Amino acid sequence: FTETVAEIESSLERLKIEYIDILLLHDTYVVPDSDLLDVWKAMESVTADGRVRSLGLSNAEVSQIKLVNEIATVPISMIQNLFSPFEYDKEVYKYCQENKLHFM
Repeated sequence: FTETVAEIESSLERLKIEYIDILLLHDTYVVPDSDLLDVWKAMESVTADGRVRSLGLSNAEVSQIKLVNEIATVPISMIQNLFSPFEYDKEVYKYCQENKLHFM
């Protein structure tokens, strides 16, 4: 938790910006579920003071999206997974459509 918040603060300083429009947790498939929830809670903590305006997941599976939704106090704004006319995760895409999540 503390390490995640410190990394977000460090990124803001390095980029010389006051806030991040959307912060995505990337490569969720390599993160154990317990760590995923801890990182999500840390990401939520920096939305409270406006340093981050919205949150999302990248390369997420439906099970992970559901897991985060169960504990999220800040809703998932976007799912960013591989998407092309020829290749995309139809299950994640369908879940996003059914649950009004932006998919890109």
